Amino acid sequence: MACSQAPAGPESGAGRRPEAKLTADPEPAPRSGPPPLRPFGLVLRRDGSFWHEGVRVTHPKLHAQFLRSVEWAEEEETFVVRLRHFRGWLDVEDTPWFVVSYDPASGEIQLTDGHCERLRPETLRADDDGVLRCRVRDRWEARFDRSGQAHLLGALDLEADPPRLDLAGEPISLPALRLEFA
Repeated sequence: MACSQAPAGPESGAGRRPEAKLTADPEPAPRSGPPPLRPFGLVLRRDGSFWHEGVRVTHPKLHAQFLRSVEWAEEEETFVVRLRHFRGWLDVEDTPWFVVSYDPASGEIQLTDGHCERLRPETLRADDDGVLRCRVRDRWEARFDRSGQAHLLGALDLEADPPRLDLAGEPISLPALRLEFA
């Protein structure tokens, strides 16, 4: 035998029904706040791709869900991806959100998580790679993806010096914006 037990025999009480003991189950502690934060190897790269434990997330629906699920966890002071009740730590290489569109009629940009807000043209700039960026949510920087950048460039008057942006029907000068095209 693997365990040190006496063999079951009639004197051991084997075969008898054990007496039921009534005990009160302890009440589970009430859960407050968000579920516990767990790192799980997810990285949001500069180009908007997600990588999990060194492998690129290629499933289009999962990638789109991750983009829509990026949040700032104030208490933990980090970005997370929230999928229903699960929150996973998200390592962000560059920016947590990307601008996917610009509507010149309203002057609004749309981010990868579906959030829309009015573009603040004074925050618009081009990075060293020529990719547009702007401040969003009064705190963070967002990088334009190809589609968002194409929408915004379509609303720019590049012949003007400095360039002007059509923002809800009003031409806005952008003296700080320096764009170079090869």
